[in-house]
Amino acid sequence: MPNQPSLLEGLNDAPASNKPKRPKTIPWLKRHWKTLHRNPRARLAFGSCAAMLLLAGAIVTVAGMLPPARPDYGADRIDTLFRYTLLTDEFNRLSVRERAEMIGQLVERVGNMGSSDSVLLAAFASTISGEARDQLMENASRLVLDMIDEQAVKYDPNAPKADREKQLDASIAEMHRLFSTMGGDNRELTDEQRVAEAKRQAQRDLNAVQNGELSARDAGRFFGTMNSIIGTRASPQQTARGGRMMRDLTRRMRGQDIDTGKPIKQDG
Repeated sequence: MPNQPSLLEGLNDAPASNKPKRPKTIPWLKRHWKTLHRNPRARLAFGSCAAMLLLAGAIVTVAGMLPPARPDYGADRIDTLFRYTLLTDEFNRLSVRERAEMIGQLVERVGNMGSSDSVLLAAFASTISGEARDQLMENASRLVLDMIDEQAVKYDPNAPKADREKQLDASIAEMHRLFSTMGGDNRELTDEQRVAEAKRQAQRDLNAVQNGELSARDAGRFFGTMNSIIGTRASPQQTARGGRMMRDLTRRMRGQDIDTGKPIKQDG
């Protein structure tokens, strides 16, 4: 069949191999490799340079993985302080007292800031969106949760009532101290004075609801928002511990029996 192609036709035109080409050695290194290999000084110099490059790369890598250093709340830029306080998880790893003190220092800086600080703060606020906003809510919620849980772990709901009331008063005093610190209020008050002040404020809030100054609906909306923002971030253990303690603490501040919730009759 003269018109049929040969079975051997095209064999010489087979496509090139798909194997990747080996990278070429650095020309200079290829030419001088024998010299480097045989000369001890050259090997030492080459090895030292290679070691320095590896060390520099390791330092850069590790530095990128380290958490940001704690800023100086009295001297650093105000946007740096807000970024560390509100947008880093490292802030959440500090103790409750440390975080409260830092927020107090930040409040003081805001109260004394000049025009340059105002510009920096406005620029920082404009960047709060998406993941940054979520981190801000996480940091704010975490502080409140940790503050409550720190007191809840000390509270034994099965202890005698007198012991529970004593522990609740200690928790009220400590939480009043922390909130005062965050607000920049550094008055030297005794625990008894703090408890008395907290109870007076709780009574004023209760009277505002009863007198219609603050409607029950508004109060319910406020606590519902707080629960959705903060409560959803609590672990089941924190919810179990904090729920009972906060109920009893609220009753204690309102002058109610911590077991029944009924008003305690005042002597005289």
